[in-house]
Amino acid sequence: MHVLKAGTVLYHGTSDPEFLETIDGLRGPAWLTDDESVAAGFAQRALFSSPSPRVLQYILEEDVELHLLEDENSRYELEHDYHIDFSSAEDMCDSVKAAGIPGWFIPSNYPGGAVDILIANTRVLRYQVTRQLQEPKRAARRPKA
Repeated sequence: MHVLKAGTVLYHGTSDPEFLETIDGLRGPAWLTDDESVAAGFAQRALFSSPSPRVLQYILEEDVELHLLEDENSRYELEHDYHIDFSSAEDMCDSVKAAGIPGWFIPSNYPGGAVDILIANTRVLRYQVTRQLQEPKRAARRPKA
């Protein structure tokens, strides 16, 4: 297990125009990271039809103990012991919720050493601020001849 300490700053990337972070709470299970650039990458990669890519900053209000996934063996144990479905992000969230586990912490899951965090109980997060991102530039289309 890994303990994330109260006061830890975490980031969540989104481009969902219907999610109003100043009003809506982040619903769990939710994906977070300790690296703002990783969250920005997810926000810009998952554009919806009305794009508004942004990074949300949260502070952890209390210590949270999460399963530590350091290698394939720890992932297999979690999959076997709690019937976690690693087929897709949605399946992972659904099976974590069904299993009643608090989530997980994957160290150095991204270039530069950023962590990957899944937190089931998002009530431990306090929203801080939103950073709007520029929509990624799309390749120019050639006019039809």
